[in-house]
Amino acid sequence: MGKTAYRCNFWLPEGRVLTLLEYLKQARGLAAQIAAQIGTSPTYLWHLASGRKKRPDVALCIAIERATGGAVRCEELRPGVDWQYLRTSRQQDESINQDNGG
Repeated sequence: MGKTAYRCNFWLPEGRVLTLLEYLKQARGLAAQIAAQIGTSPTYLWHLASGRKKRPDVALCIAIERATGGAVRCEELRPGVDWQYLRTSRQQDESINQDNGG
C-alpha cells in the first residue's frame, strides 16, 4: 500500500512554501491524517505549527515534507539546518551511484 501525499487544496505561486500552520488549517482532520502517516500525534503537529513546540527533529521534518507533498518544506520547519547542502549531497550521491551502475 503506497503512502499518500496530502497536497494543498489551493493554488500556490511558484516558490511559495506553506507554514505547517497554514497547511494544517486547510481541512478538518488533515492533522490527524498527516500524523497517522508519519507516526506522531495530531496534537504534536498542532503544537509544532503554533510554536508551542519549537523544533521537530530532522527525521520528522523530512517526514512532514514528504507527507505534504513538498507544500511544507524542511527549511520552514528547521531553518537552522543546511538543507541545501543535504539535498545537493544526496543528488551527487545518486549521480555517482548511477555512473557506477548502482
